[in-house]
Amino acid sequence: MLRKILVPLDGSDLAEQAISTAVEIAKKAKADIVFLKVLETEEILVPDYLAMPMPLPSQWVEDQLKNAEEYLNNAVNFYGQPGVTISTTIIEGDPAGVILDTSAEQEFDMIIMSSHGYSGLQRWILGSVTEKVLRHAVCPVLVIRSPEPAENILVALDGSTMSEEVLEMSFKLARMLNLKVYLLRSEPGLIIQNMTEIEQIERLDPGMGRRIVEELYHRSEHYLEEVKIRFDSADLEVKIIPTEGEAAGEILRFGKKIDNTIIAMATHGRDGLRRWMYGSVTEKVLRHSNRNMLVVRPSEELLAE
Repeated sequence: MLRKILVPLDGSDLAEQAISTAVEIAKKAKADIVFLKVLETEEILVPDYLAMPMPLPSQWVEDQLKNAEEYLNNAVNFYGQPGVTISTTIIEGDPAGVILDTSAEQEFDMIIMSSHGYSGLQRWILGSVTEKVLRHAVCPVLVIRSPEPAENILVALDGSTMSEEVLEMSFKLARMLNLKVYLLRSEPGLIIQNMTEIEQIERLDPGMGRRIVEELYHRSEHYLEEVKIRFDSADLEVKIIPTEGEAAGEILRFGKKIDNTIIAMATHGRDGLRRWMYGSVTEKVLRHSNRNMLVVRPSEELLAE
């Protein structure tokens, strides 16, 4: 259930690209939105003659606070719609830390933010604010890179319980935004290189070779079909994509192929000894795709297993 959505803003047009999506989701989910503006600590400190950081005059800080309040009020007036409650908050500190602390302490159900933006000389870039939020947020994060309305959602899975943590929110978004769902699982090395061995197995144990081939070629298809049924997708258009190859490359390939799509994935996942770690599959997709992304961090219980 979505009750509260946090939208961090830094005063830039790029950061505001997240607002229209947040408003649309809030309207469908009957959720409240909070616009968050962070007054960055380094912006209210200046070096004195000893090169030590000293607070700026209180009047300057008050002016910054007044400017932030005016900016947020204008954003509410401009983007607000009937039936959507939007409030604002201004907090001093480090942007990533404030976003993470606010979302956890106030129990937000989702963070929606642009992957980059700027405010003066300060920049929010992947690898900085957004990356820290994605790495540590306890709630799902929807990263907006394009203002174009989404039409599809590509859900990347590896067959593990961890990777499936993204499914519930993905299907919720699909229903709220009327998205077509694509379920993707990529397996390395499904192609059998040496059919002679399979033929030998078949002669020794009739039927065994055929079963091995079917398992290799259809396990991804069967798994994705089971997911489709499990999430009661009769009211949605859902397609499955069992594919072969390196996971990040396949996700990027289909993400590029499917127009106006959200790529959805968990920050961790594993299948036996094979792992999707932040810094590997998820990071590669984040860094090399220009698509919007839904990123869900599994529960601490799952990560501890």
